[in-house]
Amino acid sequence: MHTPSFTILVISEIVVVLDIYQIQVARCFDGLRRQIDDKERKPSIFQWLTRLFDRSNRVTKIRGLYVWGGVGRGKTILMDEFFNQVQSEKKQRLHFHEFMQNIHQRLVDFKKTPDPLSRVTEQLAEEVNLLCLDEFLVTDIGDAMILDQLLRNLLKLEVILVITSNVPPADLYLNGLQRRRFWPAIRLVEEEYRVIRLGGKKDYRLETLRNEALYRIGSGVTPDMLARDCKLFVGGALVNPSILLVNSRSISTLFSGSGVVGLKFAELCQQPRSAADYVEIAKRFQTILIYDVPQMTSSDEDSAKRFINLVDVLYDHSVNLILHARVDIAELYVGTINRSVFTRTTSRIQEMMSEEYIGRAHQL
Repeated sequence: MHTPSFTILVISEIVVVLDIYQIQVARCFDGLRRQIDDKERKPSIFQWLTRLFDRSNRVTKIRGLYVWGGVGRGKTILMDEFFNQVQSEKKQRLHFHEFMQNIHQRLVDFKKTPDPLSRVTEQLAEEVNLLCLDEFLVTDIGDAMILDQLLRNLLKLEVILVITSNVPPADLYLNGLQRRRFWPAIRLVEEEYRVIRLGGKKDYRLETLRNEALYRIGSGVTPDMLARDCKLFVGGALVNPSILLVNSRSISTLFSGSGVVGLKFAELCQQPRSAADYVEIAKRFQTILIYDVPQMTSSDEDSAKRFINLVDVLYDHSVNLILHARVDIAELYVGTINRSVFTRTTSRIQEMMSEEYIGRAHQL
């Protein structure tokens, strides 16, 4: 039994050796990485002959990987480490919700063709040979009704799918409408994918959040601050700023990765944003850091109202919230119009800092 190429996770600012359950999953990821990298490299005649005649070197081909386990066990970070190590350039990593939105948009583009879903998967297969999907959780009937054929098409086109989820395949779309029509998708995953549980009880996410101040007071945003937070919550070097497309609108991020995003208050609340935008962000990210939150006065009522809506949405979706504010939480709002409503917002922010709240599972 081989030792995987990565046996550590970066949790907080220290290196933590993987536990036995994580090492088992890391071995699966490592085997799949070697399989993909070997396929990318053109083998020598000696290697080709060895593979052809030496049965001892034959390894069961992994067609897909479904990793499930409890909240905070490190599924996302393990998958991200695997994704970063794969040498192929034809790879993509998305949140499952974002992926399905992309699929539905492509279906609209091909709606005039005889078999739109086949055209969509053919297009995908031209773009990628590895697709990593985080937080696979089926709640929408529209997604459920097309997933079986979508997964079958991807298998046929030899697109390797890597999935992380909080539940085993048998519990997907539990109690959903017309669930019987979703059973073939469940059987497909169980029969064709390598399904592995990431066991253990230690919640690394909870441990990280428990040891950090979730409400921080200070002015401005510094490179050192961003570098530390990115290392702390994403588990690596500072990720370059990027553009997040939400409901056809652009939002500039400070960093993102592993289900975490850093954003400025001005980007979220001082521009026209709808509750639907906040819902979309809440579904994509499990932890959100908001920087440079100002004191809101009577001249900032629109921004205050958006902030109220944002906190409500994040609360409803059990998203972890870290705020970098210029003033104490009791002084965040000194306006008049939203005073009574903001009292509830303050209360919710305080609750979101509790261990009970941060121990909740992300609600999509």
